[in-house]
Amino acid sequence: MDEVSAAHPGRATGARAFARVVEQRFLEDPFDPAPKTPPHTQSHTWFRVTGRLPDDPGVHAAALTFVSDLTLLSAGLARIGGGWGGEHVGASLDHAVWFHRPVRADQWFLYETDSPAAASGRAMNLGQIWAADGTHVATVAQEGLIRSLDG
Repeated sequence: MDEVSAAHPGRATGARAFARVVEQRFLEDPFDPAPKTPPHTQSHTWFRVTGRLPDDPGVHAAALTFVSDLTLLSAGLARIGGGWGGEHVGASLDHAVWFHRPVRADQWFLYETDSPAAASGRAMNLGQIWAADGTHVATVAQEGLIRSLDG
């Protein structure tokens, strides 16, 4: 996050705060993406919660749920362009997570996100979460509201 936010001073304040509790490795710049068009609409980010969590599977499920909401709306933003800290603001309208297998949120996992539809101020966002060994551990769905800051 330090490298990405250094390229966007003033726009990364909120993201830097989360970086203290969740490590993130972006495979593309989340602040300035050009609008994505089919069939290349997916984004991929590596995450892990900082520190070591207790062995309780419920703690890991809760942490993974928290992390799954950090960047999912970005999939909708990527469809319209502009990225984080740009001319749009978003809010989650609903968020669901289906757990397929146990996962440790304090170990690296890959979050693959996509938005099959983003129009008229709303975005449907989907996510797949993969453990570092390639095991599919969770699926996420979210509808989000996206509005322009200037009206």
